[in-house]
Amino acid sequence: QVWQAGKQSAKRAFDLYANIDILRPYFDVEPTEVRSRLFHSLIPQLPSTASPQTVVGELYGPMMLVFTLIAVLLFGMKTSGHTVQEGTLMGTAFGLCFGYWLGGSAFCYCVAYFCNTHLTFLQICSLTGYAMFGQVVCLFFTTVGYHHSHSFFYMLWLIFGGLSALKLVRVEMKHCWRL
Repeated sequence: QVWQAGKQSAKRAFDLYANIDILRPYFDVEPTEVRSRLFHSLIPQLPSTASPQTVVGELYGPMMLVFTLIAVLLFGMKTSGHTVQEGTLMGTAFGLCFGYWLGGSAFCYCVAYFCNTHLTFLQICSLTGYAMFGQVVCLFFTTVGYHHSHSFFYMLWLIFGGLSALKLVRVEMKHCWRL
């Protein structure tokens, strides 16, 4: 009897977590929408009194950006001859990129919580994921293109990274009840 109860409980847990349809709402997005969100992540909005824009909590675009960042970092590490003593280049790139995304999202969520910004953690993850587009573009151009100049990197970082950071800050500020 105890064995049957445990077996039923394990079966219910497996059926719940093995059902991939639970994740479908977070990744069900059209490629044209992702492309539009990527380009709009570089266009900060001017301050206005209009109601805040709706922040969609989807993870497909941010996840693809993280994988692209991993690929760019791997390419850069391989071409520079960088070696990792403890582990592999792939593991280092995965840990770094996912840690950057989730750590940045957690930091933005804490700031949003203290500023009384009414955004969920999923929306913050989506916002910070799309905000990484500026860094991915900067690293791609400096890794694949002209990688001998540090000033070229910093110029692209200020332009693309600054635009995406401004967009992130503006969206979070618009969702604050006090503004």
